[in-house]
Amino acid sequence: MEMIRQKWESAKIFRQIKSAWEEVRKSAAAGETIEQQDEKLCAFLALFLRPIRQLDELGGSDGADGEMDVVLPSSVALTPIYGDCTEYRDEILVMIERRLDLEKLSETVGSSALTVLAVIFRDAKYLDELAKNTDHLQRLLLLLQRLTLLSHRTMLLEILTLVVSSPAAFSELSSFGYFRTLASLLHTDNPHSEFTWEVLSSVHNTISVLQSNVYGHWDAAKKNDGKSEASGRGGAG
Repeated sequence: MEMIRQKWESAKIFRQIKSAWEEVRKSAAAGETIEQQDEKLCAFLALFLRPIRQLDELGGSDGADGEMDVVLPSSVALTPIYGDCTEYRDEILVMIERRLDLEKLSETVGSSALTVLAVIFRDAKYLDELAKNTDHLQRLLLLLQRLTLLSHRTMLLEILTLVVSSPAAFSELSSFGYFRTLASLLHTDNPHSEFTWEVLSSVHNTISVLQSNVYGHWDAAKKNDGKSEASGRGGAG
């Protein structure tokens, strides 16, 4: 019975999320004001994050607004809960960029939208796709420079830190000036702020991942060399 109840709840949440997203699209297509669109968008973002908040193992704490802070898992499989999230991922990024263009990105919308993106990119499927998408990588890095609130920058930096764990993505971001951007942000930020520590942590984590990848390649190369030598000796015998 419990399994049936959980499946029914999942199906209900899925329908609610799809319905809320349709309202977001209708609002934009109708040319409503950003404020009116934000009402629909906030409703969708809250619904999207509800299953994450409800996962028992995540815990969480009460935030300043009385709602539980979202404690994101290190990884999550989204398809069983949300279906395909490609459209959400692409359109939410566009919505953030558009609001920045109009100088109308509110703290609430920015925080919720970036949190949803962070959830999506914790699914290996979407993280792998991002690592191979030069356009999205470049736009995210540009977004890091454009965001003005430190809380928004911190959330986006967490996403980029996930992405650079991929050697291919690291190479692309480096060519776009990833570390130069971080250095620039450090230069303009309060050296004792939370964001400064997030930047330093990101650099540290990136270096650790790169070292791990290098050592992994070395170990694999040594094993292959060992197999080749053993095979050679066997053939000579």
